[in-house]
Amino acid sequence: MQHSSKKTSKAQNITAESQVETWAQTILQNAAFSPDHYRKEAQLETTNKNDLAIHYITIGENLGICPSTTFDPVYFSALNPQANKNDAPKLINYIEEEKYKLNIATKEQALKILEEIEGFALYRGTRLHVSHDRKSVSVDEARLNAEEGFKDVIPDFDYKLYSRYIDAGKGLHALLHFVKFGFHQGRVYNSGTYAKRKSAIAGQFDEHYYIAQRAHSSNAEPLDDWIFHGSITGLQPCAQFSPSYYKKKYPDVSQSGWDLFEHFSVHGKKEGRNGYFEPKNFIESGGKNHDGAKETVIIAIHEASKTGAPILGLHIAKKFSIEFNVIIFLGKRGQLTPDLKEISTFIATGNESSGREILEYFNKRFDICAVILNSVECAFLSAPILENNLASVALIHEFSTYTLPKGKMTSMVEFADIVVVPAPIVERSLQEEILDLYGTKATNVIVRHQGYLPRNNKYIDSSDMSGSEIRLFLDIDPNQDVRIVLGAGYVQLRKGVDLFIQTAHEVRKMYPGPIKFVWIGDGYNPQTDPAYSVWLQDMIARLDLHDVFTFMPHQSQVDEIMKLADVFFLSSRLDPFPNVAIDAILHDKPIVCFDQASGLSEIFESDEAKGSTVGFLDTRAAAIEIANWASPTKYTVARKNNSLKDRFSFDDYISDLKGYIRIAQKKRKMCTELLTTLKQTNLFDAGFYEGKSAKLTDIEAEISMMSYAARAKNGLWPRNPRPGFNERLYHASIKPSSEIGLLAHGVRATHLAIDLERLRSNEANELTKAIHIHLHYSELAPEFFELIKQTKLIADIFISTTSRRARIEVEYAFREYTAGEVTVTVVENKGRDILPFVSTFKADFLSGRYEIIGHFHGKKSLAIASNTGERWRKFLLNTLIGDEANIGKIMSLFAKNPRLGMIFAEDRHSVGWTKNKPFAEMIKPRLHPQPTLQTHPTFPIGTMFWARAQSLKSLWMAENLLDGLPPEPLKYDGTILHAIERMLPSIVESNDFDWATVHRHAQGW
Repeated sequence: MQHSSKKTSKAQNITAESQVETWAQTILQNAAFSPDHYRKEAQLETTNKNDLAIHYITIGENLGICPSTTFDPVYFSALNPQANKNDAPKLINYIEEEKYKLNIATKEQALKILEEIEGFALYRGTRLHVSHDRKSVSVDEARLNAEEGFKDVIPDFDYKLYSRYIDAGKGLHALLHFVKFGFHQGRVYNSGTYAKRKSAIAGQFDEHYYIAQRAHSSNAEPLDDWIFHGSITGLQPCAQFSPSYYKKKYPDVSQSGWDLFEHFSVHGKKEGRNGYFEPKNFIESGGKNHDGAKETVIIAIHEASKTGAPILGLHIAKKFSIEFNVIIFLGKRGQLTPDLKEISTFIATGNESSGREILEYFNKRFDICAVILNSVECAFLSAPILENNLASVALIHEFSTYTLPKGKMTSMVEFADIVVVPAPIVERSLQEEILDLYGTKATNVIVRHQGYLPRNNKYIDSSDMSGSEIRLFLDIDPNQDVRIVLGAGYVQLRKGVDLFIQTAHEVRKMYPGPIKFVWIGDGYNPQTDPAYSVWLQDMIARLDLHDVFTFMPHQSQVDEIMKLADVFFLSSRLDPFPNVAIDAILHDKPIVCFDQASGLSEIFESDEAKGSTVGFLDTRAAAIEIANWASPTKYTVARKNNSLKDRFSFDDYISDLKGYIRIAQKKRKMCTELLTTLKQTNLFDAGFYEGKSAKLTDIEAEISMMSYAARAKNGLWPRNPRPGFNERLYHASIKPSSEIGLLAHGVRATHLAIDLERLRSNEANELTKAIHIHLHYSELAPEFFELIKQTKLIADIFISTTSRRARIEVEYAFREYTAGEVTVTVVENKGRDILPFVSTFKADFLSGRYEIIGHFHGKKSLAIASNTGERWRKFLLNTLIGDEANIGKIMSLFAKNPRLGMIFAEDRHSVGWTKNKPFAEMIKPRLHPQPTLQTHPTFPIGTMFWARAQSLKSLWMAENLLDGLPPEPLKYDGTILHAIERMLPSIVESNDFDWATVHRHAQGW
């Protein structure tokens, strides 16, 4: 309709023309006023934006015409009666939102927020949003109901006060934020908690120190500014308190709901807790002065003991100290501490908790060019190094097989810029672990043997034996030509001392001349070591080897015994590249070792050195080779090992490490550039990436983004960076040459991901539904019953279980279910949840009685650690079932889109095919139509979903689909069942339907 010009006289009763013009310019700059929307609503012909704004102010608002889809003047006026007490238009009051307790502009906004608020365990009120007559809820009812529901745990919530937090929002948004985050973070929410906070921390707060950190000035009183701004952004309230340090140092406090600074001020200081990092407790000066003209490198060594990796670290540090300022970071002090202190400018001792602050301390004071991690035992520093944005080179000498916990090596590789391993066999072991955990291989691993450690008489123990003392100890007759076979290392199962002894027994039977087997190293103590030494003692006795085999004490240098040795036998089950073997090479001794047990076997296989490789742990074959090398004929052959001496040059090794530092610096620069791009695109979702429901602080979000960039740089994508983006799939589609972090391309989605919290609940009851639940663990039946019951979903339920007893338990748990029929069937314990779904209830699901079918099961995942299976199950059930509102949203998606065939939970984990692609290729021809397999599939991880029955018809109609199904216990990965799990979206597509994922803000497992 057209409004009469006579009504324009109302403008003169509101304010002067100049004020109207000012208001018009204000609303034109705000998204709450849409000129196009208003022109259509008011049925005006003019397209002049200024005229439209003036028309709204002088006429439209009084008529209740909405200026946009986000503002309703009638609702806003009713919900905020105080907005009617001045002459300004309601929209102007809305724009000046800090004045109003409830900044909700439309009724739909209020009800949507109320839905989310009522979903929390803290809520004790009536759940208005589930009523069918929700549209009749009065304008004040949403606010009053929300307040009533929390009054017992959150008395007198002050919207205006809480809205002062920079991340809280206004009105019901503020209450929602407090329920989700603030309550657990100990934030102030009314005058009482506010006064208590200020009183508690005022004595410790240093306003001058705090203001100096503020990037932008604030008009607020400094203490208030820290409470509502600084505490959220990670700023320090004083020099003596660091929130990030306190949170990491004392997890009991961070998990208690206390505000960290208030806890420290009231309790922590009295309890002797440290509020900040004190350098004097961790750092001392070294033996060298810091030279500003030199670059500075930090070398981390896990302990200062006189063992392999620490000794290597000492030699690396000594060489680097010629050209660099060297700072030593020790995990634990020990015998080498004085030597390390002598060659360094500073020496620090710490762990993961203090490591972050130690690195930050040095990083602020010096231009740190890189950190060298001397072994995998320094993995605890990987995250702190990343958080300080330092270039890093990690040295890994160990096999992943015996490095526990599993994933420890991967945690070092994923954040390091460069990783150096001593042999291809070690790289394969490392990449196998990464492939198993992340489904791909790392691109930052370099194979480079460590080189031969320089000799230094300073490190020779006085207890070392001379050549003559060794002969006497071994009782060797100088007139006899006795062959000596040497083995070395700490006495333990990995070193294969038992295999060394067994081989000695075999050699004695075939070698005609005098021969002695000598094991040099500590650890043999039958009186105190019942796990290994007692069995070695018994073995020696039963094989009657006392005249052939001898244990010899550890020697700090093995030159003297090497001179006497004729053959070195590396009997280790796994030993990457032992220094003593390099000693043998440089002493030109033939070496015998097992295939697949060390990096040395590859050298001998390539005929580069004098030695032999035999089958893995084949002591008979080893004995033959040892006897052969010990024979006079073979013993006099031309030496070959001298040609390898240059290859093991330690100076060359150091030179290469310096080169790796330069590569690491370039990669770190790439990561920094990626971070800048990610911030500009605003595509990275830190909450989703971390799987945390609690809101991340700015610092936590920054660290999350840094970890994503670091992993992407190294070719690792264990998680996706935002809902709807499968990075592996996108990576395969564009085949980038050198780019890292593909999210930076600005691609928003590779598939449809729906945020359930942005939808309205509107269950479509006309859709007929069935639910299949497989309950091998029948004790979970009550959990499923209560979950489904409270949704008020109308559906028939088909339950499969694996024993008669379990059936009785399940039937009892569901005895009060009245929203449909319940069928409980006992099936063979084979095929997990898939076989009953595909076979047992096939006729029911193909009958046409049901349009939508849900598939769930009592997941426990016993193959993975701790409570992961339970968290996984609850994540899936909360996402796909949840409550009445949540399930209504999911059903409405099917009702609104007839082509939607499947819905499953968006999972941040990026899994892919892993070991299951061959099984998928085998199954594919059994399906008609045949599905097209994705290169990197997005699929319902955990095999729980809702599906339109027609979208899976080929699954039920396939003949012999599960032929070759393995019996229980099932492998963790690589089976037909795991393949079907990954094929489900492709099967849906092959039946001409679409699929989508759903998620609830930042929830994960």
